[in-house]
Amino acid sequence: MKNIFDRLLDKMDEKKTPLMIGLDPNLSKFPDVILREACSKGEGMFAAAEAIRLFNFALIDATHDLVAIYKPQSAYYEQYGSEGIRAL
Repeated sequence: MKNIFDRLLDKMDEKKTPLMIGLDPNLSKFPDVILREACSKGEGMFAAAEAIRLFNFALIDATHDLVAIYKPQSAYYEQYGSEGIRAL
């Protein structure tokens, strides 16, 4: 089994880029459409985590063929408690 670094190098070779996207969600910068959809499903920490999940999925769906690595910053998720960890 390959270690994480070998897998990362393989992914960079496959995508022909070392490009990485940091997943450091900041709700104040999210599109209104994402926030409205998340708030329609719940409130509080649940809505925040749902917005993060929706945004990250949209970002990954739009860039998966271009990017080798996604790096979430756990502190951005942890601030929303267990719901944030679930979104991570």
